[in-house]
Amino acid sequence: MKHFQLFLISIFLFTAIIHAQERAAEQISTEQRAENFVIKLNEKMHLNKSKSDSITLVFKSYYEEMQTYRTEGNIEVMKLFVQRRDKKVQDILMNDDQYAVYIKLLEDLKKQRQQQREQNGSQDGRQRGGMSRPGSGMGGGFGGGMGGMRQPGF
Repeated sequence: MKHFQLFLISIFLFTAIIHAQERAAEQISTEQRAENFVIKLNEKMHLNKSKSDSITLVFKSYYEEMQTYRTEGNIEVMKLFVQRRDKKVQDILMNDDQYAVYIKLLEDLKKQRQQQREQNGSQDGRQRGGMSRPGSGMGGGFGGGMGGMRQPGF
């Protein structure tokens, strides 16, 4: 019986460690998130280094602001951040066709995040007796994790 209890405790600890490592891997720096987004954008349109660097700075600033204000839940402030980010990117691109590609990429990434949340939610629901993890998927990906809000670029 003692061996069985020790075995169960070992399984529990192993699972907890694995889960903690997965959560840590999901959290990347704002700079890395910005760089990842610009890599995706460069795959869709070939930006010069100046535009790539400028958009990276815009997104790094945006992610930092969102990280600060998301915990407060101030939706209006977050909407302003999105509008300001999109306006800055539009000014950098200076081309309606490129801006349309940018908006399309944001929408595609948002759809991917929503699909991942749905998949993760159903997996969490099975493991937790029908309850999904609070805030699962928030902040992941490239758009800042605004949840279900519908706005340009999200």
